[in-house]
Amino acid sequence: MLLALEGTLQVFFLNVFKMIPILDNINELSSKTAVIEKNNNYSYSKLSIDINAYSNYFYKHNQTYIATLLKGSYNYTKTLLGIWKSDNIAVPLSSSYPIIDLDYFIKDSNAQFLIFDDENSAIAKELKSLNKHISSLHVDEIKPIKTFHPKNIDINNEALVIYTSGTTNKPKGVVHSHAALDFQFKTLSEAWHWSKEDVIPVFLPLHHIHGIVNKLCCSIFNNATIDIYNGFKIESIYNNISKGTYTIFMAVPTIYKKLITYHQKQDQLNKQSFETACKQIRLMISGSAALPVSILKEWEEISGHRLLERYGMSEIGMAISNPYHGERKPGHIGQAFNGIEVKLMNDDGHEIKTDNNPGEIYIKGPNLFKTYLNKPEAYHSSFKDGWFMTGDIAALNNGYYKIVGRKSVDIIKSGGYKISALEIEEVARQYKDVSDCAVVGIEDEEWGEIIGIWVESMIEDEDDFKSYLKQNLPNHKLPRIYQLEGKNIPRNSIGKVLKKEVIKSIIKP
Repeated sequence: MLLALEGTLQVFFLNVFKMIPILDNINELSSKTAVIEKNNNYSYSKLSIDINAYSNYFYKHNQTYIATLLKGSYNYTKTLLGIWKSDNIAVPLSSSYPIIDLDYFIKDSNAQFLIFDDENSAIAKELKSLNKHISSLHVDEIKPIKTFHPKNIDINNEALVIYTSGTTNKPKGVVHSHAALDFQFKTLSEAWHWSKEDVIPVFLPLHHIHGIVNKLCCSIFNNATIDIYNGFKIESIYNNISKGTYTIFMAVPTIYKKLITYHQKQDQLNKQSFETACKQIRLMISGSAALPVSILKEWEEISGHRLLERYGMSEIGMAISNPYHGERKPGHIGQAFNGIEVKLMNDDGHEIKTDNNPGEIYIKGPNLFKTYLNKPEAYHSSFKDGWFMTGDIAALNNGYYKIVGRKSVDIIKSGGYKISALEIEEVARQYKDVSDCAVVGIEDEEWGEIIGIWVESMIEDEDDFKSYLKQNLPNHKLPRIYQLEGKNIPRNSIGKVLKKEVIKSIIKP
C-alpha cells in the first residue's frame, strides 16, 4: 500500500513539476563549463543554481513579460533561462536602439520588469522615468539560492518576444512558444550534429533569433560550451580561432568578409596558424542575409570550409538549410528541415513545382511563431490556408532553394538585419527640412545591402540631419548613402515612388 502511494506521488510530482527540455537538460551536478566570459568559466552547476534564483524571485508571477537590457554575457544567459524557469516571457532588448524605440517595446509588451546590468544602467534609469509602473532590477539583485519553488510549465506557453521591423511603421513583437523553440533546438541539433563536445563563440546580437536560438540556446540544449562576447571583437575571435578553441562557428556574411580582410593583413605565420585551425572546426554556417558567392569562395580558400548557408527569419526560426553531409550549392539556401513544409506560390495563388520559376516562400510547421503581440490582424493577414507567407522570393534548382529577391522593396537586409525602409522614412520625414524622402537598399558585397536615402527637399545643414537620424535610429538602420541635392524622387503618373528607379539613380559614394 505504502509503495503504491509512493509511486503515485512520484508520478504526481513529475507531472506537476514538469520543465521544458532545455531546462531539464541542464545538469545541476555537472562541473562542465557552460559559459566562458573573458577569463571566467561558469559551470552547468553554477548556471543551475543561478537560474533557480529566478524561479524563486518571480514565483508569484505567471506569463509576465520581463524585458532585459543586458550585454552579451553570462548574466544574459542565466537571465534568459531564469525567466523561462519561472514560467515568464523574455523580451530581450538592445542598447543599440534609441530610447524612443526601447520605450515603445516596453509599452507594447506591457513589460512589468526590466532587468539591466552596469553597462545599461543609465538607459534603464531613463526607461524607468518613462514607465513608472515598471520594476527595474539590476541583474545582481537576483541572488543565487540552493533551493527553489518548482513550477509546472506548459510547453505551449509563451516564452520569447523578438521585435522585428516589418513593412509597417512600427516594429512587431514576434511571440514564440516553448514548443516552437523546443522544435527548433531539436531540429537544429539533429541537422547540424550538435554535441556536448562543441564550443561556439557567441558574438551576434542577442535580441534576434540567430544569436539567441541558433547559437546560445542550441549550445545549452546540448550541454555544449559558449564563449560569449559583448559584440564582435575581431582580434580576440581571430586569435581564439587560431588557438583551436572552437568546434562550430556561425556568423553573418558581413563578419566573414571582415575576417577575410583582417586575415589578409596578417603576417605569414599568423595566416598559417589561422588557416590550419579553421580546418579543425567541424562546421561553419552563414545566415541572416544572402551569402555572396565571392565571399563563399574567398572563405573556402582560406579555411577549407564550404560555408553551410541556411534560411530563416524571426517568425519561423530556421526552415531551410544546406546539408551537413552532402553538396552545399553556392548561392543556394538548401532544402527544408525535417518536419517543416515549404512551397513556392505565384501571384495567382498557384503552387510552383518546376525549376527556375520564382515564387514566394510559404512555410508550415511546428517552428512557426504564436502571434504578433497586440497585432492579431497583422498575424492573420500573414497566413493563407495555414501557410505563413514570408515575403521572400525563391526558385527551385534540382531540389535546392535559391533566394532571388524579396516581394517588397521596402524590406532591406543589411548585415544580418531585416530592416523596414518605411520606418526610416517616417523618422526622416519628421526632420524640419524634409518634405519627402525614399529609403532603399543598395547592393553591397560586404553588407548584403546598405541603406540609401533620397531627400526631395534641400537640407540646409547635412551634419545636423545626420546627427538627428543617429539620435533616432539604431546604428544598423542608419543610411550609408545620401542623396541630399533636392532632386525630385522618381515617381509614376499617380505619384507613387518608383523605388527600383531610385536604386538605379541614387548617387553612390
